[in-house]
Amino acid sequence: MARVQRQALKAVGNGPPGKKAEAPPEPVELSTALKRAIESMSHDRLKALVKHYCKSIEPLRNKLEKKLLVAGREVVRYHIDSDSENDQNSENESSEEEEEANGSYNDSDELDEDKEPRKKLKPIAAADSEMVPKYATCLNCKTEFDVTLNDRGDCRWHSGEKEAYHDDDFWADHDEDCHGDIDSFIDDFDYAEGFKWSCCDELGDNEGCKSTKHKATVNEIRNCGRRFDVYDNEAKSCLHHPRGVDIDNEGEHWCDWDEDCHGDIWSLRDDPDHADGFMWSCCEGPLDDPGCQRRRHEL
Repeated sequence: MARVQRQALKAVGNGPPGKKAEAPPEPVELSTALKRAIESMSHDRLKALVKHYCKSIEPLRNKLEKKLLVAGREVVRYHIDSDSENDQNSENESSEEEEEANGSYNDSDELDEDKEPRKKLKPIAAADSEMVPKYATCLNCKTEFDVTLNDRGDCRWHSGEKEAYHDDDFWADHDEDCHGDIDSFIDDFDYAEGFKWSCCDELGDNEGCKSTKHKATVNEIRNCGRRFDVYDNEAKSCLHHPRGVDIDNEGEHWCDWDEDCHGDIWSLRDDPDHADGFMWSCCEGPLDDPGCQRRRHEL
C-alpha cells in the first residue's frame, strides 16, 4: 500500500483570503546629499517646508501633532509668587506641597470609589482642553524644555545682571584702546573671572543662584490667576498682589521653629496649617487676602 505524503500546513493570516499580511515599512535611509541639505538649511526655510508638507500630507501632519502638541491640562504650572520663582535653595525635585499648588480639589466632581479626587487646575493662558506646543524656550535660562516635564530645580538662572568686576586685579593690565571694550568679553568663558552677577556676587561662570522650574508664556500663572474675556477687560478687572509671598517674621507663628529640627520654612509655603506664618510682601496682608491692587488682566 502506497504511503501518503503529508504536506506542510501554510500559515494563515488574519487578512482576507489570498492576501498576504503587510509587513511594516522599512526605514528609509536618507542620502548623504539630503542630510547635508537639511543640516545646512536655514531655520526659516526648514519651518516653511514643514508647514507646506503638513498641509498636503495628512499622515505627516498627524504624526507631528502627536509629537509636538499637548493639552493645556498636561502643562506643569509655574507659580510666579511661590517657591517656583523665589526659592534659591530648593531641591531638584518638586515638593509635595508644590505639586498640591498646581490645583485644588474640586468637591463638586463625582468620584469613583477607586479613584482619587480630580484636581481643578489653576488657569494659564490655555484652556485645559486646548492644544499647545509641547516644547517651549525658558524665559529665564533660554533653553528648550518639555512643558509636561518641569520640576523645581530643572532651571538654574540669575535674576540680576552680569557686570564687570573691577575690585580685583583681573583687568589691571587691560587697556580698552588696545584690547577692546571690557563689556565685549562678557560672554567669553576665558574672561568669566572678570565679571560678577549683581544678584548674588558670584563670578560670571556661576550656573545660577536661583533653582526653579522652567518658565514660559504657556505655563505662567500671575496676577489674579483667573481666566478672562479679552474683549471685556476693564482697567480694574484684576484684583491681585503685585509682589510675592514673604515669611512673616514679626508674628508669633515661627517663634519656636527650629529649621534644623522642623525643616525649611519655605517648604511649608503652600501648607494651609502654616498660612499664618506667611504674608504678601506688597501689603503685609494674610495669604487669603485676594489682592491689594487692581489693574487690567494680563496674559
